[in-house]
Amino acid sequence: MLGLTLLLVGVVGGGTAGSGEVVSDLIIPFDDTAFVDNGDASEQVDFTGSIHLVVKFIPPSPIIPPSPIKIHTNMMGVSGTGRTSGLHYELTGSANFELPANALDNLSFSGSYRLIPPNPIKGQDLTQSIRYHIQLDDSGNVLESTATTTEPTF
Repeated sequence: MLGLTLLLVGVVGGGTAGSGEVVSDLIIPFDDTAFVDNGDASEQVDFTGSIHLVVKFIPPSPIIPPSPIKIHTNMMGVSGTGRTSGLHYELTGSANFELPANALDNLSFSGSYRLIPPNPIKGQDLTQSIRYHIQLDDSGNVLESTATTTEPTF
């Protein structure tokens, strides 16, 4: 597995919504390398672009059970160039997650995104998995986040 771990920064907006909900809205620069298995044309691909990450947390009430932490991610202009072929790849899509509210100190999850190979490699339906690690403070604000590529799957 090739991949770089990145500290995700770039808070676009955040704060407490009217319902007490804490929303962190981040645009994260993404620069990572992944091995793309295209059969005979397999190669390492250097990806660049941004990931949009939105984390919604509702602080628990002593009476009501805690609401799950809701997370939305989507690729924003993520594309890459094959190191061997020089061909252009695109990574597209979005994913939604609900994680237990009791895991504030260490949220870990993976999302799969559509990997569009270039011509003449079309015909394969590839996905690229991105593994996220997010740390929230006691109020639900994002303190630190990382994203790492993993091997694509068919």
